Amino acid sequence: MRQRRFLPSIKLLMALDAVVRHRSVTVAAAELNLTQSTVSRLILSLEDQLGVELFTRERRRLIPNTAALSYQRSGPAFQDRYAAWLRCI
Repeated sequence: MRQRRFLPSIKLLMALDAVVRHRSVTVAAAELNLTQSTVSRLILSLEDQLGVELFTRERRRLIPNTAALSYQRSGPAFQDRYAAWLRCI
């Protein structure tokens, strides 16, 4: 039997993308029409599910590490494929 691969939800990936692009949970939350707390929880949930820290936490800042930047770079291609799939439905 094939082992099922983990795929993060689109909501988690959108939160990651917004935080990395803006370097700010506040601005990312405004873009996504969510609260800062919700975006922070989404990031923590993604880190927990992946088993990898995606950000270095300094004072009140999240600084994306190599893993976050790698995931974020692959995001647009995934989002394009996902949008194309939705158009087919």
